[in-house]
Amino acid sequence: MQLRCLEHMLRGYALALSVHGIEEPVGDFNRGFIAYLREVKGWGAEFGWVNAIQRAVGGDEEKMWDWSWKLIDEYRESLRNV
Repeated sequence: MQLRCLEHMLRGYALALSVHGIEEPVGDFNRGFIAYLREVKGWGAEFGWVNAIQRAVGGDEEKMWDWSWKLIDEYRESLRNV
């Protein structure tokens, strides 16, 4: 599944930045997005944001893909308002 691969790639990228002491203005997307989903949607995301979205939409991959990008856009917009 493409979303799961994306989630893992972003986790690995954040880990590599941390290990090498590199700071980016973007921060750790996965942590921020999970916190956003918890705060705004009330979703538990203990097993990652892909699983949280999967539980919310019932596992339909096309629907998950659409919802993911919609929620990511909402999250990005929320960062602009901070």
